[in-house]
Amino acid sequence: MGIVIALAVAVVLSAAIFLVGCGKTAPPTAQPPAPVVQATSPEHEALRQRLRRLAVSDPPPELSPGAMCYAAAGTPGRFDYVCPTCHAKTLVASDARSSQTPDEIEACRRMVREIEGLDVLFLETGFCDFCFPDAKERSLDLVVRHPDGLSHRVQGITSDDLTLIAEFLAGKKKHVGERGSETPLKDHISRLQELLVLPKDTK
Repeated sequence: MGIVIALAVAVVLSAAIFLVGCGKTAPPTAQPPAPVVQATSPEHEALRQRLRRLAVSDPPPELSPGAMCYAAAGTPGRFDYVCPTCHAKTLVASDARSSQTPDEIEACRRMVREIEGLDVLFLETGFCDFCFPDAKERSLDLVVRHPDGLSHRVQGITSDDLTLIAEFLAGKKKHVGERGSETPLKDHISRLQELLVLPKDTK
């Protein structure tokens, strides 16, 4: 009888030890952590709200058609690009289909200085063979930096793009395009969303 009791106790102890060991080596599978979403700054959200208000605003009652059409000046086949950073010269080829002309580059430099209330950086990527020796193409780019740390680079911008940003930040309702022609600024919301790295949820 004593032997039977001893065997029973040994079986119970062995089962208890096995269960404890399983508990240590196979804990319950943990749930994956929730993705961290970076919160936007109040300034960033303010831009979104301003763009929404522009989208539902009434168009300006009067718009100027601008000056009469005239023959555009010929685009040079090539020009000397003077880098504003290192002041070196690079011979740049151009054609009639390109907007990357000396006048356009200078217009972009001038318009970026008109932008107030937003941290932007204008880049003349690839135009200087000394500053960008490895560049695969020449491009006029804009880097938009928001207070929340979000930074976005838009490639292939024009002076018209910079005009849109300056007009929007100044609270204007009209966009002044080529030869002084005016259009409702709300008609350019899609491009503004791309330039300001804002989601296309404005209705």
